[in-house]
Amino acid sequence: MTDADLEELLEVQRQSYARAGGSVRGAWPEESSLRRAELRDFLERLVYGVLATARPDGRAHATPIAFSLEEGAFWIATVAERAPSEPPDKSMGFTRAHRRPAHRAT
Repeated sequence: MTDADLEELLEVQRQSYARAGGSVRGAWPEESSLRRAELRDFLERLVYGVLATARPDGRAHATPIAFSLEEGAFWIATVAERAPSEPPDKSMGFTRAHRRPAHRAT
């Protein structure tokens, strides 16, 4: 992950806080957000997360996912029959679910 990739993600985080309502900012104050080194560490060790989007009718939808971060892009596996025919809108969130285990299978 490059410094430019990190800066882009940090900017998304800043913009999210700028648009957030008082209840969100009260529950998760901006001072608690990840800083550059923490974000790099978080993404380098992360394997699973929760992807949240808004359905067309406005209801929230969240699902656990496995992902890979390669060359500044998030790669998320999907099934062709279930993949959206159009790209999702910008109403998307992502949070950590699990970290990589300390051991490796051989």
